[in-house]
Amino acid sequence: MNLLLLPPLFDYSSMVASIRDVSVLLNSTNGVKPEKVVLPNELLKGFDVVDMINRSVESVCHGVVSCSDIPVIAARFTTNSLATG
Repeated sequence: MNLLLLPPLFDYSSMVASIRDVSVLLNSTNGVKPEKVVLPNELLKGFDVVDMINRSVESVCHGVVSCSDIPVIAARFTTNSLATG
């Protein structure tokens, strides 16, 4: 999958702001309810795309990508796709 072909999801400033609190990206573990499904976070969108990016990166770099890396990668690709049209 070419991540450069992903549509722009967020503007750069909102991605940078979201990097400060990436715990909302974590999925449920051991039956613990994740932050992404608790109000007001359940109103956020794009988790499916973030999970897709995570799976794509993990398939190449297994075990070295943290949840805080994903917004950085998404911001980079969004910025590149906006810059190149």
